[in-house]
Amino acid sequence: MISAFRKVFTLTAAFLAAIALADPVATRLDVTAMPAGSKVFIDGTSHGIAPVIAMNLTPGNHLLRIEAPFCEPIEEFVFIDQEGLPIQKNYALSPIKGIVLLKTVPEGADIRLNGVSVGKTPKLFTNLDCGEKYTFELDLVGYGVKKIDVRPENRKPIVREEVLQLDSGMLSCNSEPEGATVLVNGIERGTTPCDVENIAKGVVSVRMKK
Repeated sequence: MISAFRKVFTLTAAFLAAIALADPVATRLDVTAMPAGSKVFIDGTSHGIAPVIAMNLTPGNHLLRIEAPFCEPIEEFVFIDQEGLPIQKNYALSPIKGIVLLKTVPEGADIRLNGVSVGKTPKLFTNLDCGEKYTFELDLVGYGVKKIDVRPENRKPIVREEVLQLDSGMLSCNSEPEGATVLVNGIERGTTPCDVENIAKGVVSVRMKK
């Protein structure tokens, strides 16, 4: 009786093992990704927007691809084993960096971004996130401050050359006798005869002394 039971148990176990080998256990893949709105593709098929739960994936390698606007896509093979345990994958996509060259006529304008000086024209930027809008201020003594918006979309270089508008005047100074020191708003600007440039608009104080 016991021997027969053992035989039945052994045959049943062997049968179940054979079924397990013939029909591998399916599993699932949980995928989260940043930024929000990242798209998930498994073996070339879209699975929607992350977070994604992909069910009934058979054991073996599956090609996983994550995409998002203005970001570098991620591709990798995910191996699912025979045990059928859920697999969790978390990703953070890196923004694509734009290339922007800022130039002014005349050159040498101070470039400010968010109120902070970041250099003088001409200047090449290679660290601007694509898809973001950047507002630059171009400031040069004697010229009006100019604001420009730049929005990189991809790795294609953007060249912006801006012509600055004069916001100042010039004062021709002469005296008898010559050689007098010219002070404009209390600052020495030369000796007569001379032309004092880049004087801001409005009323200024001019003094000559010798």
